[in-house]
Amino acid sequence: TFVECAIEIIDERGLDGLVMREIASRTHYSVSTVSYHVTPWAAFLTTVWDSVRLDLIARVVSRPPIDEQWCRTLSRRVLSWSDEHPQLAHFLVSHFPQPDLDIGRSPAIQQIWRDLGLPDGPVERAATQLVIRQAQSLVEVAIHVGGEAGVTLLADQLMHQFAHWYKVYAQVVEAGQARSSLSHVG
Repeated sequence: TFVECAIEIIDERGLDGLVMREIASRTHYSVSTVSYHVTPWAAFLTTVWDSVRLDLIARVVSRPPIDEQWCRTLSRRVLSWSDEHPQLAHFLVSHFPQPDLDIGRSPAIQQIWRDLGLPDGPVERAATQLVIRQAQSLVEVAIHVGGEAGVTLLADQLMHQFAHWYKVYAQVVEAGQARSSLSHVG
């Protein structure tokens, strides 16, 4: 597909190497056919970005429990992947999709979500994008640091972030329970 081809090109040459002529050459379609299927370009890049993100998640995210060992394993896997695919890592942290993108959960993340006992409501888009951007900035710093120091830095930052997000989640749940009990009183 055009998306898979685009990922290969970015992995080899970076985002600057991703041009319609190269996609056409590799897929044996004409430039006009490629142009028809990949325009608007921003939407195509968003599709490519989301595909790379889902592949990265599938490759690096291990099962809970979310503890220090989980964070260190995740950190090592993310940095290892970024060492193997530096151009894709740069693409993930430098290109963020259009604000109207509906960032859904993959089936694997849905299962983890259920295993953790989290409510099955829709993902609030702004909060989701904020978390993804924070994670991207953490990964970007860890990639620049590299090695064991990068793993330690990323793992410690992830532990701090998870602790913070868990507290916020607990407060939201507590506030929801308080509202629910007040509605039963009235």
